[in-house]
Parts: sequence; C-alpha cells; structure tokens
Amino acid sequence: MTLQSIKPIGWTFALWLFWILPGYALQPDQLLKEADAAFQAKDYQSAIEAYQKLIDAGYRQAKIYYNQGNSYAALGDRGHAVISYERALRLNPHDRDTRHNLALISKPVEDAITVLPPFFLTRWLQSVATIASASAWAWWSVLFAWILLGAVVAYIWLYHRITRTVTGPLVIVSLVLLLGSFAFGWYRNVLLHDHSLAVVIREQTEFKYAPEANSETVHSLLAGTRLEVVDTISNWYKVILTNKDEGWVEKFNVEKL
Repeated sequence: MTLQSIKPIGWTFALWLFWILPGYALQPDQLLKEADAAFQAKDYQSAIEAYQKLIDAGYRQAKIYYNQGNSYAALGDRGHAVISYERALRLNPHDRDTRHNLALISKPVEDAITVLPPFFLTRWLQSVATIASASAWAWWSVLFAWILLGAVVAYIWLYHRITRTVTGPLVIVSLVLLLGSFAFGWYRNVLLHDHSLAVVIREQTEFKYAPEANSETVHSLLAGTRLEVVDTISNWYKVILTNKDEGWVEKFNVEKL
C-alpha cells in the first residue's frame, strides 16, 4: 500500500473525529439543558429521566442529584427525593440548600421515628473528613510526604545544631499531618462509598420482627425513612432504624445509597 493510498483514509478519519467527537462532548451539556428546561416547564418526570441519563453516563455531580431530588419532591415522591438529596450531600456535604430541602421533606419521617444523634466522636470525625474531598486529602498527603522527606534529608545531612532544632520538630509535625490527612482521606472515601445506608421508597413499608411474610409487623414505615442495612437473607434486609430499633424489610421496599 502506497503513501498516496493511505492519505485519503487519514483525512476521512480526521474528519470523522472533527464531526463526531464534538457531538459526544456536547451530549452531557445538552442533556443537562433538557433536564433543566423540563424542570422549569414543570415536566418533572422528564427532568428526572434526563438527570438519570446523566448519572448513568457517569456524570455524578451534587448539582445533578440536587435537581433530581427537587423533581422527585415536586412529584411528591419523598423516598426518591431523600435518596437524591443524600447522594448530593455525599458529594457536597455542606451545601445549605440541599440540607434545607432534605430537612423539609424528611420532617414527617422524623416526626414518626425519633432520630438519635450519632456518637460525638463520630460526628467530629465526619465533620473533619468532609471538609475536603477524598482527592483533596490525597493531594494534602502528597504535599506533607514531600515536606517530611525534605525535613528528614535536612536533618540527616545538615549537622548544625540550630538547623536540627528546626528540622527535628518539622519531621514530627509533617509526619503527624501526613498520617492525619491520609486517615481523613481514607475515611472520606469510606463515607462516599458506604452502601450500608438505605432509604424506604414505598409508603407503609412493613418493618417486621423476622424475615417472613407472616411475621409480626413492628412499624409501618413512611417513604423516606433512613435505614442501616446490617444483614441480608433471601429477599429481606435486616436493618436498624434511626431510633436503633432492629427488624426486617423486604428488599423491593428500599433502595441503597
């Protein structure tokens, strides 16, 4: 095959890249515009579907989950609205609008079941870990690792007493900061990918003593009730409510975060 016979193929491929790839690049923006337009037009179901297409394509952003939650809330679907708001808060834990809307739509659930606050140490760890994203903690870890390396090298190779009075404490401080940033980054990643948390998506979901259809019903749970999944048997989840009651619910009644 001569060079002349290859060139048209190259030009064809280049033109294909020029025309086709921009279409793919614009697709997420176009979907977002369509979703936002549907929401503004109060076509909430179409907005939900458009936002879900973006999420399924890998565009998991707090704003998308927040807008999807607003769409579910407008349709009166409290369960899925809570799920969307919770997913938005995983990505942006300190967003006031999301927290406000979540608290507002969760009020009937919290009136029905007492929400016990987590242990104070757990609350403190979560508040610190969510100051930054997991990737930001990773960058801090890299920075402190380089500072630690430089301090160790300076401590070993520089013999001046004054220099060592500076580099010695710097080694200790940078080591503590490195371990701390690594630990908080790991914990932030755990919080982001915790699949033990779930939300009830069907009204009057039966909360039972045992994983059997004829077992006694302890509570009838409202959609939007938060659960912690601790075990699974067949089509049942063993869960813990926010008031620490333990029981069983059928899997199709809940959705994991």
